[in-house]
Amino acid sequence: METIFNKKNFKTIFIIIVIDIVIIGGWTWYIKPEDSISIILAFVIPLIFLANLVIGSITYFIKKYYTPFFMINAFVSSFMLYYFFVWYIEMEAKKFYNEWEFVINNEKYDISYITKDTVYFVYINCGKGCSNGYDRGIVKEKMIRCIFCR
Repeated sequence: METIFNKKNFKTIFIIIVIDIVIIGGWTWYIKPEDSISIILAFVIPLIFLANLVIGSITYFIKKYYTPFFMINAFVSSFMLYYFFVWYIEMEAKKFYNEWEFVINNEKYDISYITKDTVYFVYINCGKGCSNGYDRGIVKEKMIRCIFCR
């Protein structure tokens, strides 16, 4: 009986995972997902899952050796797609997000500024995990001329 932990199986799994990373990572990078289009995951993840099951079924008739790898890959690639999608959204949000904290009259204020949307939010921090909205608006950047600079 052949074990699953042999060199040939690891090589096959490694190749399939590298192909998944390149295709799914490239697709995620290409579409540049935002949190507003996260609903697409409800359609794409089952599609990826079914595509791997179809490929696994086809390989059953061509070469049975690859069938279990595509059946396992159906789960791995679906999880990988979800992870890359969420990871890209989080990285983009962190890139454009600024936050400051300060205290006035024993009240702690938090200011959040999203540079991509030019929107700011001011919250009064009332304890751990608690905040009250105080103000929000749009930031208008202005050029300030320096009379001493030439």
